Amino acid sequence: MVSINSIEYGVYVILQTDKPLIKENSRRLSRSATMDGGCVITDSGISNGDRTISFTAPNVERAVSDLLWSIFEDNSMVILSTAEGVFSGYMESVSIDGTSVEISFMVYEKLT
Repeated sequence: MVSINSIEYGVYVILQTDKPLIKENSRRLSRSATMDGGCVITDSGISNGDRTISFTAPNVERAVSDLLWSIFEDNSMVILSTAEGVFSGYMESVSIDGTSVEISFMVYEKLT
């Protein structure tokens, strides 16, 4: 389950998702070739700001999907609450197909 909160309007949407725990990230790595045919890999760790959290919510009522669409169109930064934590960021894309909603959320920072 996730919650999307509009900072500007003070409204929120709760969605039952297809993923009970959303954990996905990648390391900040760069690789450079060396003159001897090998390579050097630089590892700068991980950052929540590199994350994009994507999920699908099936069986969403029309009123909820309409509110979610309004939040997507009218707000820039929103708060996403998941079982893993609370994140501020931006809904990169929202796709509503009948009662199914797909969301791609670009994390700005992890709040908790």
